[in-house]
Amino acid sequence: MSDDLRLAIQAAKQAGEMIRYNYGKVQLVTQKARHELVTETDKKAELLIVTKLKQTGYSVYGEETGNTHTKSSKKWIIDPLDGTSNFIRGLSFFAVSIALIKNNRNLILGVIYDPITRSCYFAEENYGAYLNDKKIYISKQSNFTSSAILMDHGSSKRSNRDFLLALTKVTNNNGAPVLRLGATALPLCYVSKGAFEAFLSCGDKLYDYAAGLIIAKEGKDGFYDRFRNRIMFPIFDVRNQCLGFGARALKDGVAKYINSPETPVYTKGQHLYGFHLAKEAVGRRDGVVVVEGYMDFILPFQAGVDNLVASLGTALTVEQVRLLRRYT
Repeated sequence: MSDDLRLAIQAAKQAGEMIRYNYGKVQLVTQKARHELVTETDKKAELLIVTKLKQTGYSVYGEETGNTHTKSSKKWIIDPLDGTSNFIRGLSFFAVSIALIKNNRNLILGVIYDPITRSCYFAEENYGAYLNDKKIYISKQSNFTSSAILMDHGSSKRSNRDFLLALTKVTNNNGAPVLRLGATALPLCYVSKGAFEAFLSCGDKLYDYAAGLIIAKEGKDGFYDRFRNRIMFPIFDVRNQCLGFGARALKDGVAKYINSPETPVYTKGQHLYGFHLAKEAVGRRDGVVVVEGYMDFILPFQAGVDNLVASLGTALTVEQVRLLRRYT
């Protein structure tokens, strides 16, 4: 265990015990933004954590205090009380979350402390994920209908809309159990230890998920980026919602194209690449040009052919034709 991880665990536990002491007591609550609440306990917990961690000389990004910059390439990411609404309403599901990143992109370590159960989840890059002193692993369940899913969303109107759309897609596909627990950090821990198979979130911020993300990654042996060394093409539906990705290899010797796996949200044969950009022109011209792949679409579209779509590299399906007929 590195000195940074040991210090983060100490800070999380100290803040957690202070939160535990204040749980159930009258709180001064203020509203930061739409559906975003903050208590005096949030602020005190963050001050305690920042005071503890500033001895490292790293930059700090806290939910309540924002960015504090230093010359260091490393930065602490702090959510002093993830699940504030639960804390206010007497629901004992909230946690302290601390992560450390380098160069604003590489997760180094994460700590999440549940002050009610005194459970400490932590992980360090390439050293696995732990609950207290026991190593934990994600579930090996591969059958969607036998899986259980946790979900959450941010406070914006768009994240609420995206959440409802995703929830509808998931529940309409053979009815996997779905729970929303009003937090992000602990649900990611529950996925990390195999209690649930997935966590789906819309609109969360970096401090919500940073620590939980590295714990979940380290809970899976051999984690790697599915689209490494590839050019990625985002795939949108007609409502401009990103559903998945296609990716072209940058070197020989591997599959030229791969795609996001099909999910309750994304089924390849039901969508058309570029249709979110072309739908108005398709309706206006009462006609459409259908090509096969991503680049077949991109180059002509850039040249001004605006009533153009791609079939995502497959033969045109009945569902794709039905989608086109809605606009022609």
